[in-house]
Amino acid sequence: MRVSTPFFNSSSMSGIATHSEKLYDIQQKLSSGQRVMTPGDDPVAASRIYRAQKSMDNIDQLAKNGDYARAKLTLEDRTLSDVGSILQRVRELAVQGMNDTYSAEDRKSMATEIRGMLENMVSLSNTQDSNGEYIFAGDDSDRAPFTMSKDLVTGNPSGITANILNTVGARFVQIGIDNDNQVDIANPDVGDASRVRVSDNGNRVFAVTPNPLVSAINGGGDSIHIMDTIRTLADMFDTQGAALPANANEYLTELDSSIKNVGQIQTEVGTRVNRIDMQYEMNQDFKMGLTENLSSIRDMDMVTGISDYQKILSGLQMSQLTYSKVSELSLFNYLR
Repeated sequence: MRVSTPFFNSSSMSGIATHSEKLYDIQQKLSSGQRVMTPGDDPVAASRIYRAQKSMDNIDQLAKNGDYARAKLTLEDRTLSDVGSILQRVRELAVQGMNDTYSAEDRKSMATEIRGMLENMVSLSNTQDSNGEYIFAGDDSDRAPFTMSKDLVTGNPSGITANILNTVGARFVQIGIDNDNQVDIANPDVGDASRVRVSDNGNRVFAVTPNPLVSAINGGGDSIHIMDTIRTLADMFDTQGAALPANANEYLTELDSSIKNVGQIQTEVGTRVNRIDMQYEMNQDFKMGLTENLSSIRDMDMVTGISDYQKILSGLQMSQLTYSKVSELSLFNYLR
């Protein structure tokens, strides 16, 4: 069989090219610290890497959800604290006004302060977050839950309308991995361990049991929220003078009930914030395990990699040396 010089050249160049490609590949892996850079490097490992990375991305998104939920609940907690302070002040004025030692003029002054407290209360009930959503509007967060009208003559509040009385629901945010990814359609306001409620319906925060006294003053209408109670209390102090109704103490009962209710909801809000923090820690522990697993699959063994690099480099140098010798073969060199 005849072996030509071009054959020697072609074989040598092919060997050099092969070793150069392997050397480049190992250099890339050593510099990145990863042995699997493309699916072709290890198809099975590449599939496992993809699943692990997707799970880690989901955990990162859950952490962002938790930050969002914590911000909303922190705002609600501050708002509820302000609401509680207003209710306490209104109760103090109510107790003073029901004392026989105060005159009709004293009660009128108290009514003025109570109406100021009422306007603050309505403002707090319509608190919006940074996205412009009303935090007490339930699942109708684009609409103000309460609106207040004023008497055109006196300028005093003549009524507070609750827009969400027939609206149910609340806002939920997913902060953990959901096993079934299903929502209880029959009772969507309950949620599950993977979600946290980030808003409270204003109907729940401000509602009180109908009071017959307030109903009579309103011409038969029911007392549907504590702001209605505060308004009628101010009207009573302003118009009844020294002759207060015998059952006026029922206003104190409603105020006490509302103060207790707001305190309970504030406690729930704090519990939800704690649950977000606990879920975040659990998610980070799970992510750490995924990171370790991902490292064992994808990362390069540097000792083995350097050894392979030296072998490939030696092979490339031998191929280059061989080519330099073969390229000098010719009949003239032989005769010489």
